[in-house]
Amino acid sequence: MDHETTTTTTTDAAADDAAPEARTLTLDIEHGCLRALLLHAPAKDVRYYLNGVCVDTTGPTPCMVATDGHRLLALPLSHISDGLPRGRYIIPRDAIAKVKPRKVDRKHVAPIRITLTANGVTGTLPPRYMIEGDATVTGDCIDGRFPEWRRIVPRSPSGKPGQFNGAYLGDFHEAAKLIGGGNGVATLTHNGDAAALVRLPLDAVGVITTMRADAPLKTAPDWIG
Repeated sequence: MDHETTTTTTTDAAADDAAPEARTLTLDIEHGCLRALLLHAPAKDVRYYLNGVCVDTTGPTPCMVATDGHRLLALPLSHISDGLPRGRYIIPRDAIAKVKPRKVDRKHVAPIRITLTANGVTGTLPPRYMIEGDATVTGDCIDGRFPEWRRIVPRSPSGKPGQFNGAYLGDFHEAAKLIGGGNGVATLTHNGDAAALVRLPLDAVGVITTMRADAPLKTAPDWIG
């Protein structure tokens, strides 16, 4: 069960989490990137392990991933210090949504800092999280197994057209703007009836499944005249 607390300072929370022999993972990420990930993370899915954003360190590049089973967004991480065992650590969606960025000045905000801490010589998992922005939220990561998401990423999409949920496409375009600071564009590579590949700013990758639909029109209907 997730036990979550919110504070406006970080000293006490950091002291509690930084127990002797604690192992930690720390990353900095722009608030817009987190908002983009949350667009693809469900809130009350019966598959409880999807109700969050996963920090994945099992691949060649650490990344954050969110999926609802119909679409997926994966964002590589560049500002990360990792002392935890390789794994997939799921931070609850609600906890991330509570934190807003801290203002540096009138025009700029600081990145959100996320720290995962596991106590003990080998690490006690799942770890606790601490999310620092305008406030600090702490709690336990979701105790579940995040899907093997890399298996569904199409390596060589065919380019054949498919049909997609328009709302999902809209979320990818919104995600691109959030990741790209307002100027990002999402580019879709079709893959027939299989899942398609989406390119977003900062080398982020999306996956979207097709939907069943009527056959596309080959000519305009007669009633057009």
